[in-house]
Amino acid sequence: MSTHIMLFLVSLVLVSILHHSLAAFVSIDCGSSVPIIDEFGVKWTADEAYVQTGEYQTVEYSSTVPSYMSETVMSSLRVFPNLKKNCYSISVNVGEKILVQASFIYGNYDGKQAPPTFELQYDVNFWATVNTSKLSGVYPEAIYITKENTTSICLALTFPNQSPFISAVELRSLDFNMYSRVDENLALIFSNRVAAGAKQTIRYPDDIYDRIWTPEVGFGSLSESMESVATSIDTTTTEDMPPLAVLLNAVGTTGRA
Repeated sequence: MSTHIMLFLVSLVLVSILHHSLAAFVSIDCGSSVPIIDEFGVKWTADEAYVQTGEYQTVEYSSTVPSYMSETVMSSLRVFPNLKKNCYSISVNVGEKILVQASFIYGNYDGKQAPPTFELQYDVNFWATVNTSKLSGVYPEAIYITKENTTSICLALTFPNQSPFISAVELRSLDFNMYSRVDENLALIFSNRVAAGAKQTIRYPDDIYDRIWTPEVGFGSLSESMESVATSIDTTTTEDMPPLAVLLNAVGTTGRA
């Protein structure tokens, strides 16, 4: 092999390493002081490096969280009883397309049986009104393009004596060709993502972008779940790059009238 070819291959390897090192896969365990690896193999970091305000609290119960979320991570939170607005700041690349999920489970951490309602923002933009009365928690998600080298996830007081809190923040880089409708001025706010025919929720590591795909086994009495017999499916050119685990299942009609 010539020297020129070897140098070219080395350059390609270095470019590949650099590309992957820039991709963000950040999991912040709010209210925790130590890093952990959860039951799904995801490494979570403590939140002290991302926020300067708030207080640690542990929840009274976290067993109601969905099976695809870490009960260990959801067992702690950070609450903000003082300022009207508090923000997490996370380093990113300018112009990067990212998926961010914020998680909230009240778990009666304060013993008051009074789950609060407050506002969630990303980069000063309104994201969602968070009502934390749902026992299984609230998990809003947004996809947007960063405009600076940091992105902020903020909690804003909406009602007096209802302190905002947060259980976890997850940030994932996306391939820039995904979700082409998203631009610098338009974000996508999560509504629902279905894995038709799947028997369980699909996310990382089956989806390298860690999107949450909810199973849907049927759409009425005239439908049934089906599984593909294919050993592999090329998804590289499929819009938004769904994971193989999603495409291996489907829902079809039974043929009964």
